[in-house]
Amino acid sequence: GSTSGGIVGRMDGGTIESCTVASGSSVSTSGGSDTRTGGIVGYVGYGVSTVKNCTSYAAVSEARYVGGIIGYLDSSIRPDTVISGCKYTAERAIGNYDDPIGDNSRTTDTGGTPTTPTTDTTPTTNTGNTTTTPTTNTTPTTDTTTTTPVETTPTTDTTSNTPTTTNTTPAPTTPTATNKITTEFLNDGTVSTPYSLQLASSITGATWRVQSGTLPAGLTLTQSGLLSGTPTSAGTSTLTIAATNGTNTDTKTFTLTIQPVNFTLEITSSAQMRGTVGKEVNMQFMSNASQGTWSAVNLPAGLTFSNSGYLAGKPQTAGTTIFTVKVAAGGQNAEKQITFTVEDGASDDEDGGSSGGCNTFTLSFMLLGVAIVKFMKR
Repeated sequence: GSTSGGIVGRMDGGTIESCTVASGSSVSTSGGSDTRTGGIVGYVGYGVSTVKNCTSYAAVSEARYVGGIIGYLDSSIRPDTVISGCKYTAERAIGNYDDPIGDNSRTTDTGGTPTTPTTDTTPTTNTGNTTTTPTTNTTPTTDTTTTTPVETTPTTDTTSNTPTTTNTTPAPTTPTATNKITTEFLNDGTVSTPYSLQLASSITGATWRVQSGTLPAGLTLTQSGLLSGTPTSAGTSTLTIAATNGTNTDTKTFTLTIQPVNFTLEITSSAQMRGTVGKEVNMQFMSNASQGTWSAVNLPAGLTFSNSGYLAGKPQTAGTTIFTVKVAAGGQNAEKQITFTVEDGASDDEDGGSSGGCNTFTLSFMLLGVAIVKFMKR
């Protein structure tokens, strides 16, 4: 799929460190349903990659996978990828993962730069012809919050002739964990197929509205948060939806794809998986829809499966298990049986495995010796 990033589109190993994507920047990706957009990197694929101490103030949108740091992180290299000390403004750090990775944090900072400390060296004369001593301000003010400090212009007191400076810092306005939109994504729809999705939030008595963007033709959003209707045309829309009760407000940006009328939902991930007892498994299941609600039954012990199709955990028992994954999108349902073979992690360390290699080497050496003796006899 297509990828875009604030620094690089695709990263296959290497290090990006101490970088900043400026405020006012925007990163978006076009090119179909399989798109990835990241505030720093669009897609991290093969190789050991490191992203450290970077900040992205960019507005990221227009993709299936949108992340404040990375749009899409390949599950096969997630254990070897280092992402730490980064700040981002998007809804999540990694577009295809719900869980946090590393010591990164979401910020509401607008990306402004604190003002430069100024030096006042001009004497101030009072009405009594007495010259005051110049006052020099050489100590920078450090802002420890996520917003930009405001430094006012020094003013002169005609009584004491002493310059005074006021430094005020606005308070952060990040929504609390109990006042947020909790719907993670919008399922795909299909032309001429009725669509219905109830949006959810932790804001008591919230009313809903589309803050920016346009709903697909045929769909409406009620004040109670019900998104419904019958889509009339295919395409992808980017929407920012707001929920408020007058006291608490949260907004969230979604991508909603309407599939064509002849769309048939399919799970495109492989039906075969392999793992090792006690070793981490991370896999994002995929379908030919942009978004869908996933579930799984008969999972092997030690594994979990999210409603976004993400399989994670450590297998506990060797053997072969068949489990079923399901997805609902575009008014359709699809499922697929997955054969998961788990190997015993201790087998590679046993002495028997090593001796087999030595025996093979010894036999090869003996055959070589026989061939040399025959040649000399000639």
